[in-house]
Amino acid sequence: MSSWMRLLLVTPDPQTVQTLGAALQALYLLETAASAEAGLSALHQGRHDALLLELPDPTEALAMLARVRAEPTWRHLPVVILCGAPDEAFEDRALQLGATDFLTTPYRASVVRARIANVLRLREPQEQQRHADARWVRAVEGAEQGVWDWDLCSGLVTLSPQCRLLAGEPAESSAPVPFKAWRERIHPDDATAAQRRLERHRRGIASGYESEHRLCCSDGREVWVHEVGRVVQHDANGEPLRMIGTLTDISRRKDAEAQVLSLAWYDPITDLPNRRKLVELLSHSLEGDLMGRSGATLYLIDLDHFKLINDAHGHETGDQMLRGVAQRLRASVARGDIVARMGGDEFAVLLLHEQRSVELAQSVGQSVGERLLRVLAQPHQIGDQLHHCLASVGVVAVDADQAQQAEQLLKWADIALYAAKHAGRGCLRYFDPAMQAAVEARSRLENELREALSDWQFRLVYQLQVGEGEHALGAEALVRWQHPRRGFIGPNEFIALAEETGLIVPMGRALLERVCLQLCAWADDPQMREVTVSFNISAREMGEPDFVEAVIDILQRTGVPARRLKLELTESALLGDVDDIAARMHRLRAHGVGFSLDDFGTGFSSLAYLKRLPFDQLKIDRSFVRDILEDNVDAHLSRAIVALAASLGLSVVAEGVELAAQGEMLRTFGCSRFQGFLFGEPMSAEAFAEALHTAAARNTVPGVLAD
Repeated sequence: MSSWMRLLLVTPDPQTVQTLGAALQALYLLETAASAEAGLSALHQGRHDALLLELPDPTEALAMLARVRAEPTWRHLPVVILCGAPDEAFEDRALQLGATDFLTTPYRASVVRARIANVLRLREPQEQQRHADARWVRAVEGAEQGVWDWDLCSGLVTLSPQCRLLAGEPAESSAPVPFKAWRERIHPDDATAAQRRLERHRRGIASGYESEHRLCCSDGREVWVHEVGRVVQHDANGEPLRMIGTLTDISRRKDAEAQVLSLAWYDPITDLPNRRKLVELLSHSLEGDLMGRSGATLYLIDLDHFKLINDAHGHETGDQMLRGVAQRLRASVARGDIVARMGGDEFAVLLLHEQRSVELAQSVGQSVGERLLRVLAQPHQIGDQLHHCLASVGVVAVDADQAQQAEQLLKWADIALYAAKHAGRGCLRYFDPAMQAAVEARSRLENELREALSDWQFRLVYQLQVGEGEHALGAEALVRWQHPRRGFIGPNEFIALAEETGLIVPMGRALLERVCLQLCAWADDPQMREVTVSFNISAREMGEPDFVEAVIDILQRTGVPARRLKLELTESALLGDVDDIAARMHRLRAHGVGFSLDDFGTGFSSLAYLKRLPFDQLKIDRSFVRDILEDNVDAHLSRAIVALAASLGLSVVAEGVELAAQGEMLRTFGCSRFQGFLFGEPMSAEAFAEALHTAAARNTVPGVLAD
């Protein structure tokens, strides 16, 4: 055995010192101490490889042994008890406290040397393991991980400095702590799961232990840690003796995850749950029998014309208004109810209530909905300005027995919201199955409309327009949908849907090109070459950025003279930037295209349009002409429109003329241009041309009945 090994002999007996000195001093460095206190002091001052302990009082010997084992530094130090023939109780207690071996008197030199050599030989691999452990701990702590070492026999846990710092304790403290006290540092909400994982590994069910939980620090902080551990030592029966683990501070990662989670589940502007979170909350409510309640009412709220506020005052003002709306909604419902922002200018409110039927729920829900409308209608003070914004509300109420999937309820509420918007906005509508049937019918019609555009199921018909002396001036081109199952469908059934879906743009351009091609085909016919055709342009088409270029391109590709084309616009097509619309009309007017204002008198801004926009013609709406013979108001309005047009140098066409008496009265007002069934119904291009040829041969107007 190497002579550098140091032994400490603690005994007050000079004879023992002499005897053991003679047996060991040639092999080891032997240091002596005459009392327990002197021995402990010597252990603190230097490194020793074994302790030889002989104290006359067995109780004092056991006390020193316990103190040695309590110090982590000496926990694995071999301790050899020197005594006379020990009694069994003393021996058992000494072994329990960690005695390594015994030497009994008389001390024979050969036996002493052999026993000490065996003890130190057993210590060598332990020392090597401890050195390796120490290097491992230093490496781990260098990576900002704390290390804990749990002695399952003693129930004590030794914590590395980094581990103690994580727990909010002084790093220089070295005393082991009871395992139970260490585990009590885990947050109560996380402790059960962490202990279950630890037990699964300790009992051999899991190959390792791993847990993420909060650690309650001594200074009151809560630290998220990632804890990993493994049993590293077993006894002969396979029972775990020692477990080592690491702690890593993952608070920054958890904070980042919380921020990501907040972005994923909450709206950053209002801090309300977003649509995804609402669906989860709604699903949990429905799956949990409406959280013990009897029913639920879902409100879907859309701010009317909110885009105008963003456009006029900027997004910061819009965001402040959204925050104000969120605060008002929160204040208008109970604490357990849910308010969410669905996105854009759309919010949702979910009420959970005790009503036993949908009818009662609707009664309560109606009053709550009306309160929400009143609250949202109040002006918003943003800076030094007041901003007004009404809302439309769609509502669906269900009881626990009728609870559906969350997405289904949102769909129903959205259908009701759609109905509220179409009812004039600023109002509330409850969902009923008839709404869904209408929406489904609309969806089918939209799909069929797309198929019709792809297969080109549309047909153009032409209705005659006559002038002075009832000679043919031209025609208005009208579209019909030749449905494969329903036959011909009039424009009133599909044009509005085409505008909403944007299909009107490709449809309108294809129809305009066919009108121009038809005009080219008629150019070789002397009877038809001067016929002009009017074609209606929708608001959606007029708003397209390339509208003017598209019309000019069609005229150039087809080669039709632009003077033979007249574009009809309704007042709905003129809403928006009037200056931009005027510039577009002037560009087309410069190419020779004429413009007619359709349905004149049915809107509110016609006089302003006539002043600013280059129209050639007004069309008196058929609603005035229909009752002109019986209704003095319609007659006076028609007379006024004719007089106004004459003062502005515009021509006038009266639509919907079906009776000769209607035409005669309009003539007395000064109107000389007409369109209606009295002069001819809409017909195909071929039938229209044939009718004009026949009328020319008879010198009559097609369709006019002789008196």
